[in-house]
Amino acid sequence: MAKKENTSEKIIQSVDRAVEILECFNEKETELSLAVICEKVSLNKSTALGIINTLIRRQYLAKNLSTGRYCLGKAILAKHNEAVTAKMNQLYDLGIVYVMRLFTKYRMEVLLYGYANNVLFLLDRIIADVSKPPARVTYQLSYHASASGKLVLTQYTDLQLDKYLESSNYAFTEATKTSPEAIRKDCRATLERGYAIENGEVSEGVTAYAVPIYDKSGMLFGTICCTGASDNMEPICSLLVDDLLKCSEELTQKLFS
Repeated sequence: MAKKENTSEKIIQSVDRAVEILECFNEKETELSLAVICEKVSLNKSTALGIINTLIRRQYLAKNLSTGRYCLGKAILAKHNEAVTAKMNQLYDLGIVYVMRLFTKYRMEVLLYGYANNVLFLLDRIIADVSKPPARVTYQLSYHASASGKLVLTQYTDLQLDKYLESSNYAFTEATKTSPEAIRKDCRATLERGYAIENGEVSEGVTAYAVPIYDKSGMLFGTICCTGASDNMEPICSLLVDDLLKCSEELTQKLFS
């Protein structure tokens, strides 16, 4: 009797090559020439061009007519957005449990943010006083001043940070850091300690701590932030930060393990 082929390990070479071509593109290499693609995937130009043309037809790649180079197409971006949306919904579903847990224990404002396409947006917020104005929603884009925003800045390249610092130096209070040197130093400190501190930089007498939620590639996907009166926050600082870091670790594992 003839031995049956193990179909569970069968590889379609053309599909495998198409995936290799798509994986040539990244944040630093957004446009590539045919020659560079061929070199990266070790294919001759005829074979590579056939696969590329198929990917262009299905809109997974596009060609820049000005440069003759190739880039990722809108089909890839659409699939990416669908995947991010699904994960954001999952972050919300899982995150609200941690938001309520922190609020129940500390009775202070707790916020859950998502982060995608360089936008930090509020997913959930709970406070003891419902009449309190949503100040953190208003200031969430002030990355140099807010705790969650500082976590965003740690993800920036030097070029992105330079561009941000050129136009973002508004001072909400006397404690707001506005000089490029001070903001860069704060970014380094935030990255080293693993969480961000906001000390009266958005509102006087208000302190906030925020921790990151990372995706599989180590990129920022969201944050959890606790905020309250500075006098009340100082005595519980260590305990609160420990709890925030545990929440972050558990959420990251549940979302991306």
